[in-house]
Amino acid sequence: GSEMCIRDSYNTIASCNALLERVDNITLENASEEKDKAAIISEAKALKALCYFNLLRLFAPAYDKNPQADGIVLKDELGLAFPKRSSIETCTTTIRTLLTEAAAVENNPDKNGWLSQTAVYYLLAELELYAGQYGQAVTYAEKVLEKATDDMFTENGYGRLWETASCKERIFAFYTSKSFYAGIQFDATNGDYFALNPAITYGDDDIRQAYNVYLFEMDGKSRNLMGKYNKWNKESKSIQYINVMRYAGAYFIAAEAYSRQTGQEGKAIEKMNEYLEACQATPMEDDLTGTDLIEAIHKEKQKEFAGEGVLYFDLKRLHSGGLSRLSQWGDREDTKIKVDDYRWCFPIPRSEYKYNENITQNEGWPLNR
Repeated sequence: GSEMCIRDSYNTIASCNALLERVDNITLENASEEKDKAAIISEAKALKALCYFNLLRLFAPAYDKNPQADGIVLKDELGLAFPKRSSIETCTTTIRTLLTEAAAVENNPDKNGWLSQTAVYYLLAELELYAGQYGQAVTYAEKVLEKATDDMFTENGYGRLWETASCKERIFAFYTSKSFYAGIQFDATNGDYFALNPAITYGDDDIRQAYNVYLFEMDGKSRNLMGKYNKWNKESKSIQYINVMRYAGAYFIAAEAYSRQTGQEGKAIEKMNEYLEACQATPMEDDLTGTDLIEAIHKEKQKEFAGEGVLYFDLKRLHSGGLSRLSQWGDREDTKIKVDDYRWCFPIPRSEYKYNENITQNEGWPLNR
């Protein structure tokens, strides 16, 4: 898994590098083509930044543990055959520069599979939250939310996120011609390998429940299985987009970033409740502060993004508690992966360090040259 992730990401980065190197040689006919060229350059930089950011969060420790620790290899200099891993801080600065340059271009494509200016602001908000620059994270998240409209958070709006057509509720999504989540199904009659965490529950009126939970009888009882793409698979409906960024996420980034700034707790709760009320969910208590407030925001985020592949990044970034491995049906904790467990950092695959003496393996994993 980690080998494929690295290979696919670096192949994409190489394609972006090739495009960015050659794009200035293109002869342009008119102003409209000038605009298209600027959009292509912006999207190539944003895609490269997204690949770097995902690799950094998978393979390096959390930013606040030690910004000088090994991050990832930055493959910009084509002539350098055996580069070292750059520090987490250097990687973050590189990603920030790419995104800041990309954000300078006004680019609003029609389809969800292209990295718009709004997607770039979203990535900047997420990057600054990751790096602990909370004021900046708020600024960028609020810029994204300027584009949010009330109809995105109705039942119809929420439902469109899982359907095949491009929709304004998504900011960016990967296009796919295959199903997604299909591997978690054991079989059609016996259900799935994974159920929804029993700690995730929704109020009766919460519009998200219909899409986030799939009721299924397993072992003689009605169980809560993952909804979203899994629900669509079970109902034999196709999907075309895998959501990577959506407007809900900007609410959570803004709320957490506010909650970490002195005197801004009220703003964090207000931002969170603006979203929860739109979803007809139970609002947060308005007297929360400190760790209680941050935990409440993350509990809501868990409900919002269950099964979408974003919560691992938060758990690793926050390192606020171990990761419980629950028994079947979640009625007890079998083991706990502690906060300082080496497995939070994915192993550097052998293909990366086999011919490069300068590459270090992550702590705890074997180095088999």
